[in-house]
Amino acid sequence: MMLGEVGFEKYPVRCRIGVYEQEKNKEQTLYIDLKATIDLSKCAESDELQDTLDYTQLASICDQIVKAKQYKLLEALLYDLSTAILQLPKVKKVWLRINKKSQFAGQPLQAFAETTQEAL
Repeated sequence: MMLGEVGFEKYPVRCRIGVYEQEKNKEQTLYIDLKATIDLSKCAESDELQDTLDYTQLASICDQIVKAKQYKLLEALLYDLSTAILQLPKVKKVWLRINKKSQFAGQPLQAFAETTQEAL
């Protein structure tokens, strides 16, 4: 077995998220960093896409989930994303980070939520 990671960084998604009125009433851009741990043995030998986890499939899952409902918290979105990705048969572990540009006391703030989850 040759474990490795497949994923992407700073993938932009548009959604409505937040607890404050000014957040809920307009779409915001979030940036998703994702690493899915899989067994790379088969695709390393075959050099074929069907033997790996296509990162465009991961991006598509992210798009579908952020559009499915309006979230209040990054943590809730993070949970839904990690749960969906762990349902893919090849995924053994997933690491996710969601970044959101925000403000606090009139100053710019880069907020984030992050998790690592393993398949059961």
